[in-house]
Amino acid sequence: MKMNNMVKLLPSSFSYSKYDALTIPYSLALASKKKYLEWLRTQNIIGYLNGMELEIRPRSDSYGILIEDKDGYETWAHIPNNIFKAFLKK
Repeated sequence: MKMNNMVKLLPSSFSYSKYDALTIPYSLALASKKKYLEWLRTQNIIGYLNGMELEIRPRSDSYGILIEDKDGYETWAHIPNNIFKAFLKK
């Protein structure tokens, strides 16, 4: 499990230029909740924001999560509410 200092971020952290739906592999949408959570635990999640607070692509059914890859590149995407809440519990 990759540890990070994930915090609630400001909406300005979730810019249009950083949005990438492929930040979260499409195959996870079809995978089990367990597989989705396993993948999330390997990511360097910088922070999150409730989907309705996002200035870009607001959604009520998800959270925005900002992920940094091994090269320091940041992207964000939506993650379903139930998956994110389960992730926070562990």
